[in-house]
Amino acid sequence: MESSTVLRREILSRAFDSYVDWCLAQESPPRVDEFAHLIRRRREFLSRVFVAWFGITPSEQIKNRQVAVAIDLIRSSPLGLNEIAYRSGFGTRRSFFRCFHRLTGMTPGDYRPGFGQRHLFGLLLSGWARRQRGSGPDLRSARLDPLRDRCR
Repeated sequence: MESSTVLRREILSRAFDSYVDWCLAQESPPRVDEFAHLIRRRREFLSRVFVAWFGITPSEQIKNRQVAVAIDLIRSSPLGLNEIAYRSGFGTRRSFFRCFHRLTGMTPGDYRPGFGQRHLFGLLLSGWARRQRGSGPDLRSARLDPLRDRCR
């Protein structure tokens, strides 16, 4: 890869991270359209370049960052889930719960320390019991990378 391309890739990455950080500080949902407008590019062009350079769409990266911030807040603060949703840049509680569940496989409430481990253990046991009875999905064939799923 050319050094100018590497430089442009690094600049885009830093600009994108700064934009998402700014939105999260404002408790405002980050939007690909808004970022594209700020860097004076069309959304389609931005998405095409972003996927080519980073292997993920800008929307997926935004959701991954928002959920990562939410996980950190859930683990480290006593804040309620509504407050965590807004501080993570989600516009609504519903969009927060839906995206969090798609990316982690559990609800934000289940993820809280203590409960999350018991919940995960229960899921594993229930999967084992279903396989013993011969019903239900085989967990060995489940998708291993839920972070690639889109949140809408």
